[in-house]
Amino acid sequence: MASMAAEKVEMMLRHSEDAFLERLGAALGETGPDARALDALLGQAPLVGRLYLVDRRGRLAYPPAGPRAEDAVVLARARAEAAPGLWERGGRRELVHEDQAWLVALLRARAGEPLLVVLSRDPEAVRREILETTLGGLESPTILAVLDSHDRPVYSRVPLGDARRLLAVGFREGLPTWRLAVYQRPGFSPRQAVRRQVAVFMAAFVVLLAVILAGIVATWRLMRRETEMARLKSDFVANVSHDLKTPLSVIRMFGETLEMGRVADEGRRREYYRVITRESERLSRLIDNVLDFSRIEGGRRVYDKA
Repeated sequence: MASMAAEKVEMMLRHSEDAFLERLGAALGETGPDARALDALLGQAPLVGRLYLVDRRGRLAYPPAGPRAEDAVVLARARAEAAPGLWERGGRRELVHEDQAWLVALLRARAGEPLLVVLSRDPEAVRREILETTLGGLESPTILAVLDSHDRPVYSRVPLGDARRLLAVGFREGLPTWRLAVYQRPGFSPRQAVRRQVAVFMAAFVVLLAVILAGIVATWRLMRRETEMARLKSDFVANVSHDLKTPLSVIRMFGETLEMGRVADEGRRREYYRVITRESERLSRLIDNVLDFSRIEGGRRVYDKA
């Protein structure tokens, strides 16, 4: 968990720095290292503590007033780090001076001349804009705190008090002198936390298994119903075919007999006519039933079971 939280902080800080460098590059492309434009840009970037721009000849392009005395060593190291690879390939570097991290990057001004960007991060703004935003919403039975190089708390959502430190991981970039530490709350047992998490995972697994089983049962019942419906349809078609053949055979037989003049008696002919009429009516009822079944199956006709 500590490593994931540290990576989240690094990603958030990197995103904020990239956004500032993008705005700075756009400003340099439009006006060059104009002091007023850059002062206005810094006013909108609380994460940036101090900003210096150095050209390839080592001259300071911003700020016009020159660097602070305590930052001269940082600028000298930045020039040394930039020669010669950074000027050719671009990219970014991290410098640490007196427990403070500096970012060194390369941008191009309006005339296409490369400028070395050297900036520091404001610790208070990092705590407020990055750490509180990233770590403040994390729910954990333990306490997450950020420590400086002297193990002094830079950020903690709750007071540490008598909490016991379990482990600490360093930030790989952005905050190389700071570490993310995990503290155990007073009276809190890690074993109980593990048991609680195991119980939660087991409950979630049981619920998931129940959902899967319910889905399997529902699918099986649906397949069984579809199979039964297919069998009933097949039986219905077979029975209807048989029932249709019977009156048709009788009608055809008596009709051919009458057509060939084999029945001379008038009484028998009338009897044959009655049989043909009766079987015709039976055949009509069967056809109507088949048509009704087709309409019911297609949803075009509804019968009240009551």
